[in-house]
Amino acid sequence: MKIIFLSGKSKCGKTPTLEMLYNKLSDVTGQKPKKIDIFDDNKDFCCVFNYKKKKVAVFSSGDTLSIIIEAVFLYSYVDCLIMAFNSDSIRKDELLKKVSVYKHNKHIEKTVCKKNATQKDKDNANSKDCNKIFKAI
Repeated sequence: MKIIFLSGKSKCGKTPTLEMLYNKLSDVTGQKPKKIDIFDDNKDFCCVFNYKKKKVAVFSSGDTLSIIIEAVFLYSYVDCLIMAFNSDSIRKDELLKKVSVYKHNKHIEKTVCKKNATQKDKDNANSKDCNKIFKAI
C-alpha cells in the first residue's frame, strides 16, 4: 500500500483540500462513493474510490497518531491511502517510523496562506495541493 500524507497545522485547510480531491476523483471516475463521517462534530470523512484499477481511500482525519494507525490498519486492503495528519499534535519522524513497513509513503506539506488571505487565495492553495496529491496516486 502507498500512503500519501497531507500534513499541516490545525485549521490550515487539509480537510477542504481532501474534499476537493474527492470532487476531482468523482469527476474523473464518474463515482460518488458515500462519504462516511468520521466524527459527528466536524467535517472529517472517509471513502474509497476505484481509480485506474486501484482502490484509493481518502481519510481526512489525522489529529492523533492512534487515529492514523487505526486508519492504516482499517484500509490495509487498498492500493493507496490518502490521509491528513495534524503537525501540531504529531511529529513527522514519529509518524513515518510507525508506518515504515509501507515503503511507498509520500509526504505533502499543506500550502498555507497568510492570515489576511482571501477565499480565492485559500481555494488556489487547496487546488494546488489537491493536484499534487492527485498526481501522486
